[in-house]
Amino acid sequence: MAAHPWGKEERSLTSSRSNHQLPNILMIITHDTGRHLGCYGRKVDTPNLDRLAGEGARFDSYFCPAPQCSPSRGSILTGRYP
Repeated sequence: MAAHPWGKEERSLTSSRSNHQLPNILMIITHDTGRHLGCYGRKVDTPNLDRLAGEGARFDSYFCPAPQCSPSRGSILTGRYP
């Protein structure tokens, strides 16, 4: 158990899963980029993003239910409709 900054106790994921390695997750959200990256076949110089996409998961059919910034980011982070 770890002490929480606000006085609550929380369990560490690593203590309950000491034999399992948790995945590293990096989620990048940009505004109006769409699929205009080298890893999607565009002629854009994005070598570091291309390498990340090649070594990890790349979403080819990922859509957001709202065209505005705040509702779309809220949907992406929570998995719920705005």
